[in-house]
Amino acid sequence: MNTLVHKTTVLISFFLFVFYLPAASTLLPSAWQPVSALAAESGKASWKQTWEELASAARKEGQLSVYSTASGGDVRKTTAAFTEKYGIKVDVLSARGPELVQKMDAQRRAGLYTVDIVIAGGNNLAFEMKPKGLLDKFDQILILPEVTDPKAWVSGNGPYIDKDHYSIGMLAAFARQFIRNTNLVKEGEISSYRDLLQSRWKGKIIASDPTIAGAGNSFVSCLASIWGVEETKQFLRQFIKQDLAFTRDLRQEVEWVARGKYELAVGTHGETVGEFMRAGAPIYPVVAAEGGVVTSMSYGLGIVTKRPNPNAAALFANWILSREGHAVVVKNARLPGARVDSPREGIPAIFFPQPGEKFFTATEEDFRRQKEMVKVAAEIVGPVLKK
Repeated sequence: MNTLVHKTTVLISFFLFVFYLPAASTLLPSAWQPVSALAAESGKASWKQTWEELASAARKEGQLSVYSTASGGDVRKTTAAFTEKYGIKVDVLSARGPELVQKMDAQRRAGLYTVDIVIAGGNNLAFEMKPKGLLDKFDQILILPEVTDPKAWVSGNGPYIDKDHYSIGMLAAFARQFIRNTNLVKEGEISSYRDLLQSRWKGKIIASDPTIAGAGNSFVSCLASIWGVEETKQFLRQFIKQDLAFTRDLRQEVEWVARGKYELAVGTHGETVGEFMRAGAPIYPVVAAEGGVVTSMSYGLGIVTKRPNPNAAALFANWILSREGHAVVVKNARLPGARVDSPREGIPAIFFPQPGEKFFTATEEDFRRQKEMVKVAAEIVGPVLKK
């Protein structure tokens, strides 16, 4: 029998993330244009002078608000380094992407603007927040030459996720789409996405819910990028016959494989997998013969429109994309960075493409496909979830 594993916290999330408006919420200042934009427009100041002016203005604001879908603990460690350097207090709110969008929408309807920076998946940024007018372009925000130089980034084209420069990818990690319990599944026993359809795995797979934006949908979208939409639909129709367990709790998904309750997990959260691996859990990602995608995972960067602390936000964006700030991000996420000078120490080799392995880098088109595949998954998997 198909099993649906869900946290039933809908009512609590509704009030916490949509209607709850912090007492410290700030109305939009009447003059909010950052120093960086003013300097860029005047064309008179060198980047060094502009940087000094920006840092001074940011310190006067003295605070910053960050919303994040990435691991809250990792993001707080990163923002703590920023606070230590510049003396600017940073508040971090962690939640799922849709919850953050709902909260921001609710606040704006009330005329409140409380968030400056968003750290989230590329799909959340490019196809949920950007169309709603929640994000600004980075063009006049980025100042440091080591950030604006396209050659500083592994893509060679700069760090942007979308062609309009509303979102930036801070990581370049191979998003392994499924993991195995190393005590129960031998290396090489499964080596293809199609192998998931074998009778051997019936009742032994837990999968992240693909009908919402997130890791489960990323798995389905990856298949669509490799095989095309129609072939992926055929796969899903067979896959749901495997007596799957579905969950929206990405940590629980990995934990249950580590404990041996399930032998495989599909649509896993890369940061969580890495955390369990470092703790010595008996799990390991599967290298699929069909290849996969290199992506920013939950570490896309967006700068919010009508932000309450525009100078602190611009300072943070430049710092976190600089060699110094980016090294802090990579150290805390323990996943490959998108800068060419990213540190590699402490990052499992499995999160880099292996020699000769097939992979593609996620583009705006791939993130657009994710939105399409939510509907596909809802059509095919949705009825199973309701049982």
